[in-house]
Amino acid sequence: MTGCTMTVAGTALTKAPSPDEIQLDQIMLPIAELKAIVGANNITLTSRTAEMNNDFWRIRNEKCLGALFPAQYMDYLFTNWQAVRTQVAQDPDSDHRHWVQQAAVLHTSGEDAQSTLEISKKWWGKCAGTTVKLREKSGVEASDRAWNIGDLVTDGEVISQISTRAGADGWACQHALSVVSKVSLEAKVCGYGVQDQAVAIVNKLASNTR
Repeated sequence: MTGCTMTVAGTALTKAPSPDEIQLDQIMLPIAELKAIVGANNITLTSRTAEMNNDFWRIRNEKCLGALFPAQYMDYLFTNWQAVRTQVAQDPDSDHRHWVQQAAVLHTSGEDAQSTLEISKKWWGKCAGTTVKLREKSGVEASDRAWNIGDLVTDGEVISQISTRAGADGWACQHALSVVSKVSLEAKVCGYGVQDQAVAIVNKLASNTR
């Protein structure tokens, strides 16, 4: 018996995104809305990805990874997520007085998305009132910086938390998370005088998802 093989020329096609995945791009707020919410006219979009973030290497207490960083690979590892979109906007200069991230994660079901919210609520709550060290880089230099994690605030389907970097004259970040149907929505806003900007972004993302 003889075998027969055949090869054809061409380029393999990647799987087309589903309508639900395409919607993730439509959920994201345009830069003009982010500027208005944050109160910074000079921020620009500096990153746009369809991958989970990975800041696991930075944190000394991995249980607080999700409290401090949105759309983390390790945080969503045991969920049934299907697709993700993240965007970062910040000042163009090196001071980065304003830093904004928005993220949308598509799950296989509403139950899985809701479970993600409940698990986040649990661990963010456990991290409240603690101090966590993060590895931060400046050029080739790296050092540990302490972050004080504030109280967990729950308002309906939105959870939020403010963390303040020690010794930085009030530099802080608010992280917020909510769920609509099969999508979990996250935002993080860093700067001076941060209050509820991340919550405002998440609420607008939620409106775009409904």
